[in-house]
Amino acid sequence: MSQAGLSVQSYTELLDQEFWEQVPEENKKEVLTSDEAWCVPPRKCAHIPGRYLAARRMKTVNEILMKYASCVGLEAPEARRTTAIGLSDLGELYGSGDGSA
Repeated sequence: MSQAGLSVQSYTELLDQEFWEQVPEENKKEVLTSDEAWCVPPRKCAHIPGRYLAARRMKTVNEILMKYASCVGLEAPEARRTTAIGLSDLGELYGSGDGSA
């Protein structure tokens, strides 16, 4: 399917997304502002700041985006790799809002 130009997610990506959908809303912000933010699938990571952006909560949006970007500097190679890949999916959010992120 990927050879035909269709985007195909791996089974682990699907499980990650399914798990993230089960996390309560109040815990999502807590995870996204921690050093574990890189564990969140980028598509789901973009959804939460997008809602805060729509509500004009720029401080929260910037906090989430800056914490996610800082995961590039973590010691674990998987964290750095996953964050670098995820940043490309979140690029539009970094350019939105007040520009401080």
